[in-house]
Amino acid sequence: MKNIKIHTKQLLKIGFGLIVFLTLLTGVLALYNMNNLSNLTQKMYKHPLTVSNAVRDIKINILIIQNSLKDIIISKNNQEIEKKIALIHKSEDEISQIFGIIYQRFLGKIEDIRKTHRAFNQWKPIREEIISLARTGKKEKAIEILKNKNASHVEFMHAQIQYMVDFANYKGITFYGKSLKARKTAFFTFSFIIIIILILGFCIAYIVGANILRLEKNIVVQSEKLTNINQELEKAKSETIQALKKEQELSKLRSYFISIASHQFRTPLTTIQSSIEIIFMYLSDIGSEFEVKLEKHFKKVFTEIQNLDSLMNDILLLGKVDVGKTLFYPIETDIKEFFDSILDQTTFPSQGKRKVIFSEEGKKHLIPIDHKLMNHAIFNILSNAFKYSTGNPEIHIQYEEKEVLVIIKDDGIGIPEEASKYIFETFYRANNAVHYKGTGLGLAIAKEFINQHNGTIEFKSELNKGTEFWIRLPKYIQAKNHKLSSQEFLA
Repeated sequence: MKNIKIHTKQLLKIGFGLIVFLTLLTGVLALYNMNNLSNLTQKMYKHPLTVSNAVRDIKINILIIQNSLKDIIISKNNQEIEKKIALIHKSEDEISQIFGIIYQRFLGKIEDIRKTHRAFNQWKPIREEIISLARTGKKEKAIEILKNKNASHVEFMHAQIQYMVDFANYKGITFYGKSLKARKTAFFTFSFIIIIILILGFCIAYIVGANILRLEKNIVVQSEKLTNINQELEKAKSETIQALKKEQELSKLRSYFISIASHQFRTPLTTIQSSIEIIFMYLSDIGSEFEVKLEKHFKKVFTEIQNLDSLMNDILLLGKVDVGKTLFYPIETDIKEFFDSILDQTTFPSQGKRKVIFSEEGKKHLIPIDHKLMNHAIFNILSNAFKYSTGNPEIHIQYEEKEVLVIIKDDGIGIPEEASKYIFETFYRANNAVHYKGTGLGLAIAKEFINQHNGTIEFKSELNKGTEFWIRLPKYIQAKNHKLSSQEFLA
């Protein structure tokens, strides 16, 4: 405990030293900033000089224009007149640029600048009248306007310009005086604050020292508690790892069970199916009365075997997806050609003579898809479209900048609103679909495969009016690493 107290005293000394150092540093920085403020203020004081220089340049250019007008009156030929007119235009341009500087720098009312600027612009018709008279040889009339009307206007402009200079200088001097006063006030304020901080530093050091000695005792107690908590956390961590291992083992066991169960079901189903096909061959040797009855029942058995086989395929497929045993092999594909190949090579249940109606929109581009997985997803959606409707399903492909939107629409029985949030769950079937054959796995599988493409599937539906599925597939996707290729997926 004695060593702890010595250590605490050393820490307090270091802490107090830091407080003093930081306090002095704060004061130095404050003084430095105040000095910078003063320098900036002096620069702002020099700001009116820019206005004064600009006004001086305006006066010079006005004088140049005045002299040029006189020279135009006494010029003997048009060449000299045009030369002086060009000089007047140059001075006009320079004055316009200078007014732009004054608009930015002037500290007074903007209306004073506008008034002077307007006076300059109003001078132009007078100048043009003098030039016109000089060109036509009416020099006496031009001299009269120059001495009277022109001289009065120039005098008025000079008065306005001088007012701006006087006002700018006055504002600059006033602002500079206030900044000096603010500097003195800031200096005394910061000095007072530094003294207060030093006093507070001593008080805080004393109080903190006493508190630290009390807290050290509590720290020892809390350390023991933390040790116990750490031991409990280690125990919980070990239990979590064991639970995770059990979960992984259960996942492997589930995958193994699905695979074994599926194959075990397939073997007797295949045998039964083969036997029924052989029995069909022998039906021709019995009487027609028995042949019709037997054929009816055997076809029913054969259909149910096919449904059961389809169910086992879907369960096996979904089980492999659930445990992440898929490899994703996307290739750049024309989505329209992909749909054409599906429709050319596939006959959908309940399709009959109905066909799919296609439409496209936008600038066509390729997208990466895994043909095996996407074929299965689209087959499931189109199968539902044929199964639950009587019209021709529609497929609309819309090419967008970063994705392709595929809309599959039917005019069937629709999806009830209460079933909307469950429709993509495994084995779920809406109330209005229970009279149709199905496993409740098709949309769940379709959603999983579309998700593997970094895509999305949504739908909107109205009861007894049909359903639209909106599938969005991105133009670019990242490669995915799983354990089984899509070519092996249904093996």
